[in-house]
Amino acid sequence: MRGHDTGLDYHRMMLGDLSKMHAYAQAIAEVIQPGDVVLDAGSGTGILAMLAARAGASRVHAVESMPVAELSRELINTNRLSGVIEVHRADLLTLEPIEPVDRVIGDWIGRYLVDDDMMDAVQAASRWLRPGGTLHPENVELLLAPVGDFPVPMVEGFDSTLYGLDFRPARARALHSCYHARLGPEQLLGPARSLVDWRCSEPFPGVIATLEFEITQPGLLKGLAGWFDARLSPSVLLSSSPAHDTHWSQYLFPLKPREVQPGERFELEVGWDGEHWCWGEQRSDWTAVSTPFAPAECVDPAVESDRGTAAFRRGDFIRAEGHYARATQALPGATADPAPIWENLGLARMNRGKFHAAARAFLLACASSDRPQSLRYGVVCLIQAGRPRDAQRLLDRYRAALGPHPDID
Repeated sequence: MRGHDTGLDYHRMMLGDLSKMHAYAQAIAEVIQPGDVVLDAGSGTGILAMLAARAGASRVHAVESMPVAELSRELINTNRLSGVIEVHRADLLTLEPIEPVDRVIGDWIGRYLVDDDMMDAVQAASRWLRPGGTLHPENVELLLAPVGDFPVPMVEGFDSTLYGLDFRPARARALHSCYHARLGPEQLLGPARSLVDWRCSEPFPGVIATLEFEITQPGLLKGLAGWFDARLSPSVLLSSSPAHDTHWSQYLFPLKPREVQPGERFELEVGWDGEHWCWGEQRSDWTAVSTPFAPAECVDPAVESDRGTAAFRRGDFIRAEGHYARATQALPGATADPAPIWENLGLARMNRGKFHAAARAFLLACASSDRPQSLRYGVVCLIQAGRPRDAQRLLDRYRAALGPHPDID
């Protein structure tokens, strides 16, 4: 887990999101039973841990990898809850479970889930659960809906000239990025479609879907709005839809603007490959945006790679992937050969069933030269990911370099 080393104002904003905080407070009061042992995963200021303690938990393990953990200790002491809550400044991907817990709670949802890069940390946290224990949120569903009739300055700002210079070519590139948008329900041009419904106790399945959208309101279609619905407890649903005012707001996937009328339907393919969002009418037209993550700080790629290999040999693919991913983030400017690290990351992801992300890692391993293992398993992962054209191109490359493919020919 890379963590989010953000300033105090970020945490103030999180605490000030009353819609979110009210939902979490309700859910924690509903699910925590007297005497429960609880893990707060990615605890931040410790607010959820403190709510769990006040709800009757006998012990709470608050795990936070960033410096805000020191502030959380102070806040917990101030609120006289240090006898119940223990703060661990640690990475959930490498911290061994201290004891079985009855509940795992956490605020691990990014604006569109994946941009906080917490899915693997959630899987690591789930290892703390005793049989019959529960995870909160229980599931997170990502939704998309057509939207229009609002300004998109991130794209439209390139329509005019500046000092007599033409910047219109930048508009096409601006369409290839996702943006933060604060939309209202009146800007929806049709109903939402479910992109993926992730049960948080299970490995994140990746995202690839062909969705059909129906237009029910006339307007100028400008993109797709993305939001999540998170089931925090049996009776509490936390939503970042345009109908709710949260700090997350929505994700905007821009499209070339066009007038639409009620009754029209259109299809789009949408995917997440572990690094980028991609969308378009067909995969050959896919556009993509890099999702920014917190940079790896003071990381030796060789050391992280060795730790990943040790975890891989134990069959601990979650931790192996975490170590290899940290190693790849630290590669720019490092002396380590990147190809073996990317290949090992691909193997860890493949063993976790993350075929899109694994294929990308294998391709990066082959960026400078053909590596037999990466080419071989890259083909397999692309087939499993439902990308036959890309698989065929890589298969042709394998055959040209190495002969018949052992798994296909």
